[in-house]
Amino acid sequence: MSRRLNFATATVALFFAISGGTLAAKKHYLVNSTKQINPEVLRALKGNRGPAGVTGKEGPQGKEGKTGPPGPAGGAGVTGATGPTGPSGSGATGATGPTGEKGEKGTTGATGPTGAAGSNGANGSNGANGTGSNGGANGSNGANGSNGTTGPTGPTGAGGGGGGAAFGTTGATELSKEGIMTGVWHATIIAPTGFRQVEAEGDISYPLKLKTGEKPTAVYKNESQSHEPKAPCEGSVEIPKANPGTLCIYTGGGFGSKESEFKNASFTGIISPAGEVCAFAPLATTCKSESEAGTLVLFRTTGFEEAVEGGGPPLTADAYLNAIGSWAVRSK
Repeated sequence: MSRRLNFATATVALFFAISGGTLAAKKHYLVNSTKQINPEVLRALKGNRGPAGVTGKEGPQGKEGKTGPPGPAGGAGVTGATGPTGPSGSGATGATGPTGEKGEKGTTGATGPTGAAGSNGANGSNGANGTGSNGGANGSNGANGSNGTTGPTGPTGAGGGGGGAAFGTTGATELSKEGIMTGVWHATIIAPTGFRQVEAEGDISYPLKLKTGEKPTAVYKNESQSHEPKAPCEGSVEIPKANPGTLCIYTGGGFGSKESEFKNASFTGIISPAGEVCAFAPLATTCKSESEAGTLVLFRTTGFEEAVEGGGPPLTADAYLNAIGSWAVRSK
C-alpha cells in the first residue's frame, strides 16, 4: 500500500514538474533538479531534436590579426614609354684658341719679264769753235740721218718638208704649196624615244682657203683607228697630221664622248657646205672633199632615211651621240 502510494506521489510530482500545471504554485517547484528524477524515467522523457532556432545577430568585429609574413617578390613590370625629349641646351661659346705659330717664309716668286727699253736721249749740241793757229779742236758728231725707204719684198720661200711644218701663204687668204692647217670639231645628238630622226654635223672650217680647184681626199678615222698612225694620216687626235692632198679627220674619246656610249646614232659620211654627201660605209676609207673652204662630218640616228620627209619614222629608242675630234689638211 505504501509503495503504490509512493509511486503515485512521484508520478503526480513529475506531472506537476513537467507541465507546470496550475496546481503548482508559480514560485514553488517540487523538482528542482534532474537528479531528483529516476534515470529510467528521465531517459523515457527525452524527446526529438527541435527545429533550429533563429540566427542570432552578428557579433562585434574581432580584433585585427597579426601582420602576416612578407609575400614573394613580384615579376619585373613592363617598361614604360619613353618620355619626351628635353629642350636643347645652349652652352656658352668657348674661348678663342691661341694664335698659331708663324708659318715658314714662302718661296720667292718668279722674276717678272724685263721691261721695254727706254727711248734714246736727245743729241747734245755742237761745241764752240776753238781758238788758236790750228782752228781749235774738232766739234762733236752731227745727228744721225733718217732711215732710207723700205726695199722690195723678197720671193716666197719654199714650203717645209712633210710632218707638220708651219703653213705659209701666197697671199692673205690662200694656203701655199704643201702648207698645213689644223683644228678641232664636234657633233651632238640627243633625242628621246618617239622623236623624229636627227642628224648633226661637225664643222671643219679652213682658216685659209685651198688653192683654186683643189679637192683633198678626206679620210675619217674612228676612235680606235685614231690611235694607230698610218699613211696618209700619220698623226693622232692630240697632234693631227696629213700627207699632201689629204684631209685627215681624227676621232677622240673621253667621259661622255666614247663611241661605246653612243646609242642609236653613228657616223654617216662627209658632207660639203652645199649639202652634197660623200658617204662611205667602211670607216677609214676615202672620198673627195667638195669645197675649198672646208667640209662637214655627218652623223645620223639609226633608221634615218634621206628620201623621206622628216628623215623617216619616229625613233623607237633614245638616241645619244657626243662626238669630238681634230683634223688636219695639207695642200699638194
